[in-house]
Amino acid sequence: MAKKQVKTNNITPINEASVRQGADILLKALRELIDNARGRIAQQINTELVMLNWHIGNQIRKEILLDERAEYGKAVIDSLANKLTMEYGRGYTRAALFRMVQFAELFPDQQIVAALGRQLSWTSSVFASNISLSKNLMQKIELICQKFVYIHSP
Repeated sequence: MAKKQVKTNNITPINEASVRQGADILLKALRELIDNARGRIAQQINTELVMLNWHIGNQIRKEILLDERAEYGKAVIDSLANKLTMEYGRGYTRAALFRMVQFAELFPDQQIVAALGRQLSWTSSVFASNISLSKNLMQKIELICQKFVYIHSP
């Protein structure tokens, strides 16, 4: 009669310290992936927000405010602000719409705005559209514009 073979378990015992160390290394790598992705997502959202607000300001400027009917333009902006605020929230108040128009007036070239949008947040862009600019922000904007002009020069 043949002898039965007894299977032995060749699994090495788990070293809990190794498991914790491996998990910590993996956790660090995963955190880095998540943080980097979040940063890229925030940058993309910011760029889109700058461009959206520039387009809104530019369209209002072109279609309403360039007409020489200032009172009509203000009334239209008030109406737009009320409707947009009800539908999309406080980012489209009368003051916000006027800031968008100021931004579009300060930077009428869409390509420069696109370059700015990749470098500056909407908040920085709003400050740029105000009369008094901080020296640091103004230097940053000038540098971005110079780079843009240099890259796109014939």
